[in-house]
Amino acid sequence: MQRFRAQCFAGLFIFLAALGLVLPLLLSNRPVVGIDALFHFNRFYDVAEQLKHGQFSYFMAEYGYQQSGRIVTPLYGPWLSYLMGALLVVLPNWFWFEVVTDVVVLVIAGFGIYRLVRYLDATRYASLLSAIVYMALPLTTEWQNSQAFSAIGAALLPYVIYYGIAFMKQPTTFSWIGLAVSLAVITQSHLFTSLLATLVLVIFFVISIMKQPWSVIRQLLVRLVCAIGLYAILSANVIVGMLDVMGTNQILTPFTPADIGQKGMHVAFDRLPSLRNYSVLALWVVVIFIGSTLIYQKLQREYRVMLVLAALFFVLSLAEFPWHAVQRLMPAIVNTMQFPSRLAVVSNLTLVVLLARLLSMVVITSRIRRSTKIVIAIVVVLVPVAISSNMLAKNAHRLHTTQLVKNTKHVQFNTDKTPMQIASDWRYGPLATGLQDVQKATPDYVVNHGLRASDNAYDRYMQEIINNPIHVNVKQASDRMTLTWRATTTNKATLPVIIYKHSQVTLNGRQLPQPMQSRIGALRVVPRLGQNEIQVSYRPAGYVWPLIWLSVVGWLSIGVVSVGRSFKR
Repeated sequence: MQRFRAQCFAGLFIFLAALGLVLPLLLSNRPVVGIDALFHFNRFYDVAEQLKHGQFSYFMAEYGYQQSGRIVTPLYGPWLSYLMGALLVVLPNWFWFEVVTDVVVLVIAGFGIYRLVRYLDATRYASLLSAIVYMALPLTTEWQNSQAFSAIGAALLPYVIYYGIAFMKQPTTFSWIGLAVSLAVITQSHLFTSLLATLVLVIFFVISIMKQPWSVIRQLLVRLVCAIGLYAILSANVIVGMLDVMGTNQILTPFTPADIGQKGMHVAFDRLPSLRNYSVLALWVVVIFIGSTLIYQKLQREYRVMLVLAALFFVLSLAEFPWHAVQRLMPAIVNTMQFPSRLAVVSNLTLVVLLARLLSMVVITSRIRRSTKIVIAIVVVLVPVAISSNMLAKNAHRLHTTQLVKNTKHVQFNTDKTPMQIASDWRYGPLATGLQDVQKATPDYVVNHGLRASDNAYDRYMQEIINNPIHVNVKQASDRMTLTWRATTTNKATLPVIIYKHSQVTLNGRQLPQPMQSRIGALRVVPRLGQNEIQVSYRPAGYVWPLIWLSVVGWLSIGVVSVGRSFKR
């Protein structure tokens, strides 16, 4: 009971801290339309409309993305998309959706760190301070400021690293179910973070079996095999979705900059801290590194591993690292990573854990008064919190200006409305209105059907999907879209709908065995004069749906077991 009360107190403290970090958004009374907002909000809106209409279209986006039928959800956090869509059903507009999700993401991040450092025997005082620091770091608050999913990955990462520590502390008794579930949750949210988490787990595993007897290693391996099996069931939908779509089509992957080194972490004191600039936080990093090095001999083995991981990923995330050479040697790895700054999520987490250890050291805490501890708490927390609040206030203010969004490249605004009307739509209007007022060409995961070096996929998406001159009426059903339009000529026409290898297309009652496509996969047909009708559906390989439903059953089973255990307690 005492432990439960302590966790409730910590949860309440972290919740209040999350509300404080979101306060600039509440005061602004405007949502933030960040650089990734339009891409992610479209898939959430698509799912919300499916749920409202009692439909289930797992592959094609029938409501979002200009009703283009493109495939995004199975390739990018599928079950989290459905969770976000369900949340949209019950919330009135985008503003409150951002407020609620901002708080939830921050609470998850804070409690994850608190739980991790408490497992490492940090004091409650140090654990709470470390939790708030992690919540306020730029990589964690990117969901608030730009709706970047890497922030959700950062919030979930502590729950996986917890089991890396468990490999070392409890190699024969750690919860293999907890390991499988935590890694599967990240996989259902942000695939790159799940790959990064797996890499860190491998490092912990290798270190944990050193100097261990075979009996311990065998028990650890048995638990790992069980965890891998459960993980495969829970993540089956992600695996088969990607295999079916990416294995049969040449897919346009997300943008990878030509000068990848510039997308690493910088240390520029003339600018405020941001997603790719440590700025004054570099001093915080240096203090933790020096402090941890000075007490290295007194650190437990788990903390020593954390220090090595912090140094390794800190160096790898820097813009100065020779990423150009790596890109030439291993382009697939670099394209998956996209930006080296993403690696800083591991160094951020491990540095915060080391901070908790420094604040917990008896040799330090036993010799200072309570008032001094309060001063230390203020100094440790104030800088990242002030930086976070400033960043959010600046971004939230943008809908009070004529700029509306931070980056207007490949963005098209509703020219029939003033900027203030568009801002009002995002704050008070229906979900669809905001997405119609501000549209962005994001060709991620459309088909690369013979794109040339001179082609610009963003411009083609703007031309063929967003600004397509053919105005079609779209009728949605489960896994099927019907498009109707009136043609005034029999010339070949490009329709604003994306098709894939497993798409089934029927034109005016006649199935097209090999539909024609534009260079980004938009359907091209030869219409008849007058009224025309196209039906588009997606039929994956036979093994796909059974494995998707296996994932559903797996998650439902985990939910039932968890609820049952809660009642027993």
